[in-house]
Amino acid sequence: MLRNFLTVRLKSLRNKTSNNPLLFQLVCPPINRQLHCSSQLNKRKTVLDSEFMSRIMSNSDNPPDSSSQPKAGTARDDRDDDVQIVKEIPRGKLEPKSGKALYHPQNPLVRRHLEFTPLGHKYLQKGMKPETHFTVMSYNVLAQELLHQHSYLYKQNHPDSLQWSGRFSRFIREINYLKPDILCLQEVQEDHFDSFFKTALANMGYVGTYKQRTGDKCDGCAMFWQESKLKLLEQTTVEFYQPGVSVLDKDNIALVSRLQLAGRQVVVATTHLVYNPKRSDIRLAQVQLLLAELDRVSHCIVEGTAQHHPVVLTGDFNLDPGSCVYHLITSGELRYDCLSKPRLKNCSGRLSPPLGSKLVPSRLGVTDCCRHASVLTDRSDYKEGDRSVEVVNRELNMLGLYHSERRANDAKKMTKGEHQFGTGVLKHNLHLKSAYQHRQFNRPEATTHQDEWMTVDYIFYSQMPEAFSTRSLKLLSTWRLPTVDECNVMGAIPNFDSPSDHLPILADFLLS
Repeated sequence: MLRNFLTVRLKSLRNKTSNNPLLFQLVCPPINRQLHCSSQLNKRKTVLDSEFMSRIMSNSDNPPDSSSQPKAGTARDDRDDDVQIVKEIPRGKLEPKSGKALYHPQNPLVRRHLEFTPLGHKYLQKGMKPETHFTVMSYNVLAQELLHQHSYLYKQNHPDSLQWSGRFSRFIREINYLKPDILCLQEVQEDHFDSFFKTALANMGYVGTYKQRTGDKCDGCAMFWQESKLKLLEQTTVEFYQPGVSVLDKDNIALVSRLQLAGRQVVVATTHLVYNPKRSDIRLAQVQLLLAELDRVSHCIVEGTAQHHPVVLTGDFNLDPGSCVYHLITSGELRYDCLSKPRLKNCSGRLSPPLGSKLVPSRLGVTDCCRHASVLTDRSDYKEGDRSVEVVNRELNMLGLYHSERRANDAKKMTKGEHQFGTGVLKHNLHLKSAYQHRQFNRPEATTHQDEWMTVDYIFYSQMPEAFSTRSLKLLSTWRLPTVDECNVMGAIPNFDSPSDHLPILADFLLS
């Protein structure tokens, strides 16, 4: 951005001083020196990225020498040696009054740091680090092939900042710096998962899985977790494409995992919903299916009572905090029959027809309570304890949803409980809340730029009453997002500081 500005400035001065060559010679050298410095800085960043990746991609079996050990105040590989939560992911110096860990990136105008909740401050002051404390990071990494397909969107970006080798090294640098326990990625290019992400993250202690978007799409979602801290108990994938359903005709997907942490369980999901700003009805239908799968995977029986494991839902939802779909996720209820399609606006005084009382056909078996009708019928036979492989397989065989990797259930068997369909109101009982407030000092936060700076990436977590959940999730801190004003100063992304057109988000939780 600086180089572009200086180049334009130099051309302007040349035009203005065309009649006075002596004046041009006086003002030109300082600008040329700045241009040279800018060019040298970009070259130096490329060299540093290359050196960093050569270390990350090296054989993990080789023990690091003393020269590669982190210095004071830098990210550490051995997190278990740390005592205070803030030191667990060292991001700079502690600010004495607020206790925030400040991070000063190469662009000093945009600062990201930990913002603690009252509970997070309590643990920070006591110097405690519970074993059930974990961090979740969500990041849309912008598939390189999609970048090329939509290159017109990145004409204002420096060409060197868009090269995959440099972008990937900066991704790994960010992940290595923040060290999340669970890493949820969107727009991971299919041929980059094994050759880049899986290899590099394995050397950092992660294991993971991947689900490509359906159809002929080149990207998908990935989820990684620290193998030494978490254990995978169950995993399922959600395909939002359903043949013959107009509001479910896109190739988006989701990943849902049930993980074990210190003997306790948590369900983590990540997704990337359809982008089209005009098709809020599709996003609503996709969320209905996703909530049904979260309800199914998180369900358990404890002392004869139906309960749910805690849930963390992440991803690029392509919706803003004021949307109807966001309202459904965070409030647990949305009346949609009076909303216009496809934008989900109030129908009064509008020409658009109402959505009607049935969003998705009942043959899919997903009720307006965002549950699978077949699973609800079968739950009466569930026994005490964890979800066994037999129970999971039986549920999958009963689902009415189309999935490219399994056969859908007979639609005739899905007619039970018709009263649960076509009510015009969607509900769910997962009690989800956003980890972020979306505003700072009455100024909106932003995670990406879509015609304007806005928030579309989220980390939701369940806050269920104790009677309905085996455990509870407590938010300790979040990684501060910049405001829209700060983003305007930061300039277009990707750049040499931010490798994607989205900013990463991160939240610290306590599984109590």
